[in-house]
Amino acid sequence: MGMTSKLLSLQNSGYDWQSETATTRENLQKRMRHIAMVVHLWLHAEQADGYRKMPEHKKVLEFIQRLFEEGSFFPPSEFNREDRERILSELLAGKKNLLPLEEVCQYVQGKPELAKNFFYDACILAGLDGRIMTKESHFLYELAGALGITQEDRKNIFSSLLDKEKTGKQKKPS
Repeated sequence: MGMTSKLLSLQNSGYDWQSETATTRENLQKRMRHIAMVVHLWLHAEQADGYRKMPEHKKVLEFIQRLFEEGSFFPPSEFNREDRERILSELLAGKKNLLPLEEVCQYVQGKPELAKNFFYDACILAGLDGRIMTKESHFLYELAGALGITQEDRKNIFSSLLDKEKTGKQKKPS
């Protein structure tokens, strides 16, 4: 699947990022916590089949790199190189201390759009090799339940991804 994350856009990911009463430091801490949860979700989905395979690993690294582009969470226009490198280092440290999936799911409780986007991204990573194995299917089913994703929303997300997969593989006119 060549799809991209729904969690990369600061304004369209479902993240409630505007807080007029918070200090700059508090807003940064809130942003960091949010992205830490996103990265932990990606890491869980990356190994949903019990293995960390190269395609999934590369996609997670691509997603993490894209967090530092304009329009994402840590753009060069707002964060200098040193700050971005420090943030990247903190995010990559999450691989060594992976949060329990339950904690990641609790973070999105009461935020249905964000929960759908978390599930969408997990589906992208689980199906990256073009198939969903039994362990991945079980992971996605359990994740949907923990995130509060309805059966209808699950079906819509799967259909959306399958439609994108089909259109992405169609031959381009010559």
